[in-house]
Amino acid sequence: SMVERLLEQGEMEARLQLAQPNAGLKIRSLAWTGDEVGNRLRLEGYAQHLKNLLAEWPANTIVLGYGLNESFAGEAGLADFRKHYTDDLNQLSRSHPGARIVMLSPIAIEGATEAQQSAVGQYSKAIEELRGLFETYRPEEIENISPQALTDILISSSAEVEAAFGNAEFPENFFLGFEGYRNQLARSGATGTLLYPLAGIKEALLGLAEARPSALLKVHRPAVEEENGEKYQPAPTDVARYFPFEVTFKGSEASVREFLNSLATAESHYFIVRCLKIQNERKTPPKVADAKLEPVADTAAPTAPASPFDDIFFGGGDTAEQPTAEEPAAGGEGEAPAAPEAAPAEEVDTSRILAQVLGGEELVVFVRFDVAMFLPAGELPKP
Repeated sequence: SMVERLLEQGEMEARLQLAQPNAGLKIRSLAWTGDEVGNRLRLEGYAQHLKNLLAEWPANTIVLGYGLNESFAGEAGLADFRKHYTDDLNQLSRSHPGARIVMLSPIAIEGATEAQQSAVGQYSKAIEELRGLFETYRPEEIENISPQALTDILISSSAEVEAAFGNAEFPENFFLGFEGYRNQLARSGATGTLLYPLAGIKEALLGLAEARPSALLKVHRPAVEEENGEKYQPAPTDVARYFPFEVTFKGSEASVREFLNSLATAESHYFIVRCLKIQNERKTPPKVADAKLEPVADTAAPTAPASPFDDIFFGGGDTAEQPTAEEPAAGGEGEAPAAPEAAPAEEVDTSRILAQVLGGEELVVFVRFDVAMFLPAGELPKP
């Protein structure tokens, strides 16, 4: 593949080092022959090995070269190609936050048929569409509004979120993490910037409300530069601006999973989870006294007390001859009644027992995440 040939020739790496001799560039290639975005043949255990490599080599620029091998599947493979590439981009964005991603398009195939060249063009177009994947999270222009208008949006948004939580426990003086503006107006030069994280935390908390936690305990947000009269200046390699939030809530295990899924699948904002802490509501393990087990009825037939002479006689108990099944008991007529069959043992519902011990214990969850606002797309420097 083209990326693998770049590794063999070394010309591109040499040009990069010559262009920035003092930058201390480190270039790693993970390309293998025949790689496809959704199919990379490796030895067993490579997936974990790759995760370890990515964690050890954090990148600020990632170059992807897919599409040529996939194009041999023709139009029928386009849907899978888009899906696998989208998944890969999302994973890379989360494992390398802030990294610039360069997506190379496949080049024409020398001597290929017209149908093959057409397929390459289709996959190149699909990559071009995928490049706009993050446009949803990139506002076209930031315009300031009046401070009072921002406060009005905060009031209506807070009321909407609180109503969505229903009867759940709610923090006092809740204001979406913008509590400082309950009694004062924001700086006029900061209102446009604050609109984006405001909409982001609103979407995140509405997703949490749908997960039905029992309590929203706290929402915290650090101030951004504009709120202090300063100016935000991105670094040359920055691809996004990150607005951090911290949310603490209490709920069931299912509500935790549903909330995290809502962050991963949000449509209007791009959330990156930075820290997650989960602990049991109770600080001590359950005790025997905590169990509230239902009493079990004694349905077994009473048994006669053992005879003190059982161990003397071989037959045990009374040595008088007992009537057999063919002989009626003394004073009775007909055959002796048969012993009733034992009822099958009921299955023990262990989850029910566990619930009786633990009761309705919930989880207390702390999650720190960023609302990522992607910056305007930049162009690579010309050679």
